[in-house]
Amino acid sequence: MDKDEALKEFLKALRVALKSVIIYQPEHTAAVQAGEELKRKIDALLKWINPLKIGFTQQSLHIDDRSWENDRLYLEIAKAFHQRKIKGLEI
Repeated sequence: MDKDEALKEFLKALRVALKSVIIYQPEHTAAVQAGEELKRKIDALLKWINPLKIGFTQQSLHIDDRSWENDRLYLEIAKAFHQRKIKGLEI
């Protein structure tokens, strides 16, 4: 797995986890599994990008000195954080 693939897998898991916590209670099996999968993807990505810093705008993500936009995956995540007035995240 290369860096871009690890990043894409992390973003997919992040989107699933965000949706799961909106739909289910925190102790629900689906939410727990989504969180565990997200943790695995974070661990894999941190081998390439450490620390992982993500900036959010209404339309894009900024990760590893690159702008990620014009894809439904990136837009959904960007909007979810932007609506909550979260400008950045560092792991």
